[in-house]
Amino acid sequence: MGNIVTVLDIGSSKTSVLIATLEKDQPPKVIGFASLPSKGVKKGMITNIDETMEVVASTITSAERMANVQIEDIFITVTGPNIVCQNEKGTISINSGEVTKQDVIRVIEYAKTQLTPLPTGMEFLHIIPNEFAIDSQGGIKYPIGMSGSKLEVEAHFILVPSSLIKNLSKIVQRLGVLDRGFIFSAWADTYSVMTDTEKELGATLLDIGGGTTDIVIFREGKVIYSGSVPLGGYNITADIAAGLHLSSLDDAEKIKKNLAEIYRRNESKKSIRKNQKEKNTDDDVLDISFLNIPGVDKISKRLLEEIIEARVIEILEFAEKSARAKGTTIVSPGGIILTGGTANLYNITKIINSVTKASARVAKPRGLQGMIDEISGPEYATIQGAVLYIKQEAEFEAQTEMGLSIVDKIRQWIKSVIK
Repeated sequence: MGNIVTVLDIGSSKTSVLIATLEKDQPPKVIGFASLPSKGVKKGMITNIDETMEVVASTITSAERMANVQIEDIFITVTGPNIVCQNEKGTISINSGEVTKQDVIRVIEYAKTQLTPLPTGMEFLHIIPNEFAIDSQGGIKYPIGMSGSKLEVEAHFILVPSSLIKNLSKIVQRLGVLDRGFIFSAWADTYSVMTDTEKELGATLLDIGGGTTDIVIFREGKVIYSGSVPLGGYNITADIAAGLHLSSLDDAEKIKKNLAEIYRRNESKKSIRKNQKEKNTDDDVLDISFLNIPGVDKISKRLLEEIIEARVIEILEFAEKSARAKGTTIVSPGGIILTGGTANLYNITKIINSVTKASARVAKPRGLQGMIDEISGPEYATIQGAVLYIKQEAEFEAQTEMGLSIVDKIRQWIKSVIK
């Protein structure tokens, strides 16, 4: 069956578990999947560990039943508004004239020391060497064995609250499952939805989930910003409920998820009225009677669009403010790439394009095989991307001396640096 890898994705709206097999020279194959509504989670943070653990347990059991396996360990994706990043450089002398493993450790360690002391309660989630330079010759990915006198590194650091990691680890360990590691959700997304061309051109990924929007920005193939803001699809739902005076959030969610069908039906009726030359029709009225919302058969099109546009603009403003605090912008030459459940929002790319003047596209995950029909939407970019990330980390093994590639060695060196 090959090596089995399991990923747990706990979001504000849903909790998902994916089980896949990894085979050499083959795309990961999905053999088990389950997803349930989340409990005890708000804006990516655990608010009730017992409720969250109950949902995680049920989701794992369902995925195991589908895959006909019992998992022993699991990778966990991480999100939340307190995830931050920092870009730092390190420079050292190459003692022997040729770059060694210890030189790479030292230069990454030196870059890391630029961040010390870490903000209270934070720890490293990812240390990503964007590139190395030898004697000012940049663009080097794997410098070991190269000659020179000076080694430099440009590294991207992603930090996460220690409490979040401890709580996520506690949940799976109480269920008898070992946590194998943690992956920033938006970083995982980049593996399933972004192209190398987009990264080189410079592009922004926005994962708009239920309670948070996670962000990753690339320039010239290098990740320069990672972060998260505490706004998402739930805020749009709440605004629709308040603005249209609905009695429940469920009714507002029903309208939000069925926007495309609402517009399709009303355009069809509009065409019929036009053909019949009816007069005094109100183009501002949307008929939503087919949704069977008690007491609400019609709503104002203008008001609905104003509500949705205002909140989407606010999400963009929060993301832009967060990026500008680190000296960059979400407006990118390669465009804005949307994932997460809210990427399914009708006309969201048009809103983003009109506000930012940048191209925008909704990205569906790719790269896995097997039982993928159920996880083909943008809301599953993270869990698919996490599997691809894990595969890329593992697939270089046994390709060079001692069974480890340089990529894998760097991964191990980084782990040793951040212990």
